[in-house]
Amino acid sequence: MEAMVVTKSLEWLQTYTFTKQNYAHACILSDSLSMIRKVEAGSVRRQWTESLQASTICRITRILVPGHMYVFGNERAD
Repeated sequence: MEAMVVTKSLEWLQTYTFTKQNYAHACILSDSLSMIRKVEAGSVRRQWTESLQASTICRITRILVPGHMYVFGNERAD
């Protein structure tokens, strides 16, 4: 699920036409440590590479955020 959200977000940045601004920096916030590690290791999906190459993004910041921390049953659900 996390990978799909990142894919859709990058596709949106690539085709965003609401303003004429070009974006040079994207920030990925996720509660999935494994997803953050895959991005940092360069294990990205082909769609991500294509979207990034077609966009003006030259820097991506990855931020791990606490998701459902201390929510009963969350770890089991994940």
